[in-house]
Amino acid sequence: MRNSILLAVGALVFASSVTLSSAFADAPTKIFDACGKDERIRFADNFPEMELGLAKGVSSDKSPGSEIYRAGFKLSQSKTSWEVREIGAYLKARAYYGDGLVHLAYQRFMAQLILPLQPGVPVVGREGALQCVLKIQSDYPTLGFGRAVVPNLLAWMKRPDVDEAGRENIGRALVVRMKEVVNEWDEKEASAIIASLGNLKGWALYAQALAFQRNGQFMKAIPLWERLTEKSEMPSVFAQDRDTALVLYARDLYESKKYDKAADILRMIPRDSNYLAQALSDLSWSLLQAGKRPEAIGAAFNIQKSLLTRVYAPEAPLVASIALHEMCQYARALKNAVFFKKKYYPVLIWYNKLTPSQKEHQYALLTTALRKKGGVPNLVLLEWLRSPEYRAYQLESNLYFDEKKAAYTLHTSRVNAEKGAQWLKEWKAPLPRFYSEVSLHQKDLGKSLNGVLSRLTARMAKQVAKMAENVQLLEVEIFDHAGEDMVWRNVNTDYQKWLEEQESTSRAKERYWEWGSIPVDPKVHNEVWEDELGWTSADVTDECKTKDHFREDKFGAKAPKPAASAAPATEAPTPKAAE
Repeated sequence: MRNSILLAVGALVFASSVTLSSAFADAPTKIFDACGKDERIRFADNFPEMELGLAKGVSSDKSPGSEIYRAGFKLSQSKTSWEVREIGAYLKARAYYGDGLVHLAYQRFMAQLILPLQPGVPVVGREGALQCVLKIQSDYPTLGFGRAVVPNLLAWMKRPDVDEAGRENIGRALVVRMKEVVNEWDEKEASAIIASLGNLKGWALYAQALAFQRNGQFMKAIPLWERLTEKSEMPSVFAQDRDTALVLYARDLYESKKYDKAADILRMIPRDSNYLAQALSDLSWSLLQAGKRPEAIGAAFNIQKSLLTRVYAPEAPLVASIALHEMCQYARALKNAVFFKKKYYPVLIWYNKLTPSQKEHQYALLTTALRKKGGVPNLVLLEWLRSPEYRAYQLESNLYFDEKKAAYTLHTSRVNAEKGAQWLKEWKAPLPRFYSEVSLHQKDLGKSLNGVLSRLTARMAKQVAKMAENVQLLEVEIFDHAGEDMVWRNVNTDYQKWLEEQESTSRAKERYWEWGSIPVDPKVHNEVWEDELGWTSADVTDECKTKDHFREDKFGAKAPKPAASAAPATEAPTPKAAE
């Protein structure tokens, strides 16, 4: 009996090993972690023996770019297999990437991706090319996917020989392209991308949410943002987009008048996020619209009482001033208006003094300011440097400096190879041209940088001008009601004595941060630690309610109440799309 059991187990193990070995035998050639640290190629059993040693020689170790290109050149000349030629084309592009010539590699990878797909023909080389372009795009966001490659990606997604990992890479590429489409809207292309992503739930949700948000269909976008953020259906490869998604989700909720929910979502943004100041500003508006004035004031004060005061957020003091005005705290409301004028009027004055040429060529102003020569308000300079679009173009500009040096070094280097070898000529051929064209590419990037900074500065100036007008109108309201308050207090001389006799209101201290006096000079920074910064509530007495209680105590429940004060002559801004 025991021997029969052992024989059965042995047979089962043997059968399993046969099944696994046959599965691996049928596995196609595949590139893993292309252009990454752990890059490797798994070759199929039917990979031609003649070329196998050459391909393995450059894929199993850290060969120099010249050796990789030599192997790629010879493989691309193969007459035995399309798969071998695919690997060869990939290795030729990969050689430039390994030598630091990212733009040259990017151009060759894209050329491989744009080639028409043929039924039944292996795509292992372009699978590697796609992985590499995704890696390049994550490092340099300006090098994304153009419109020309989209038809191939859509057709590729439908191929039966694409495995799950390959499908996810295609889906990731299509979502990256969707982000580009959102900025230069094409309804037909967007619809095609969303339809192609139908089987990839997380990817499809993200693309569809971006489309709804772009078209202002907030109610349709909200359940998608909820699934992506609160229910963690956002694909892990887009984890870096979570804060942006939260901001967009909250703004769609705000537009739908779901202010409490919008505030809850904004509280999910971590303190170390680049979007913290933006989140606090939006949070203050949401809480104000929800009628939670102390919390709105607390959120706004975060930007006025810490190092965040150096960040551009002109709406925060306005929100605090409105909330304080609605609580009959007229002196404090006026201090916030003063804070706004001291902090943001210099931005408007500086912008109005710029010449037309300076408004169009602001990159020169930025470089001068970074050399400690001034000329740009710190608020504007920091907002420029925080802009994701500016940083993306600057990264690519810096890359060109490194590539120019690499191109010169490689072209002048001696390579131990057969004299006059065709592969060597082909490898070095694009280097002189690339070297000479770097300055032209940098000029084009300079134009893009000037465009980004000009648009950003014009938006800031327009926003500050609008806020300044609102603050002026609000000041009129504050002085008007402050005068009425003074008259009321002179008539009700026993109010102050009554106020002192009232018991202090108990509160849950762990929910509050005592901000103290409101700052009126933007140059003064009180020390506020990171763990004290965040979603706080101001300890401010609602004087309007206190007066109502005084009237009830003095005259009874039927005491006449004064006419409701007019709402401040300001309006909440329409939330703008996150950068």
